[in-house]
Amino acid sequence: MPLRLAVGMVGLLMVLVLLARGAGFIRGMIRNSRWCLLRTRFGLLVFSLASALC
Repeated sequence: MPLRLAVGMVGLLMVLVLLARGAGFIRGMIRNSRWCLLRTRFGLLVFSLASALC
């Protein structure tokens, strides 16, 4: 297996783990307050726009 492919797979796994942790953190914030829910929606909107542009 090429080194570049291995590094890419490890990077992808790290990103998935970070996303999973971030999702759990965001869910906790949503339970705490509605203001955090509003901010999370805005963050998701920005994230989706950024991923669409890339």
